[in-house]
Amino acid sequence: MKQRDARKCEVIATNRSTFKQLLMSPMIWKRLFTCSFLWTTSTLVYYGLSINAIELSGNSYLNYIVVIIIEAPANVCKLICLDRFGRKKVIAIAYFLTGIILINYGFIPGGNWSTAFYLGGKFFITLAYNSLYIFAAEVFPTNYRTTLLAICSTIGRIGSAVAPQTPLLSRFYEFLPTLLFGIMSALS
Repeated sequence: MKQRDARKCEVIATNRSTFKQLLMSPMIWKRLFTCSFLWTTSTLVYYGLSINAIELSGNSYLNYIVVIIIEAPANVCKLICLDRFGRKKVIAIAYFLTGIILINYGFIPGGNWSTAFYLGGKFFITLAYNSLYIFAAEVFPTNYRTTLLAICSTIGRIGSAVAPQTPLLSRFYEFLPTLLFGIMSALS
């Protein structure tokens, strides 16, 4: 019985020292900051585009359905691209294309082209967001993967908390929400 208690104490002491070493690692902090920023951007843009879909020209119900349906091809694309091109490339390209598309959205006249640009932005942010789940899980050490992934996800929820407020930005400039989404995506 005493030996078992002694082993438990050793394991606990070892885990604490390992966690301290983990927190002292600049590489882990850099990854944690980067992943948290990417999560914040993903949730802001993803949920923001979903919420602002009713502002598109045409039938708001149909537009919302199409914006939601575009996620299916993005998920299929994710399955194909991640193994073929790698996680970092897919995420970087998806964020970049989301940024370019959404920044240019304001310069496109209303109608089918603007809806196509909006759907393109939603497609690529869905691709980036869902790829980020896999990337963030793989970038951290195995022993603390779930803890660090949960921290990134929790910090990322700042974006989903701010997203419902983005339609209010259109009072100042009609395309300000999509411009914000584009700039955040391009920075990521």
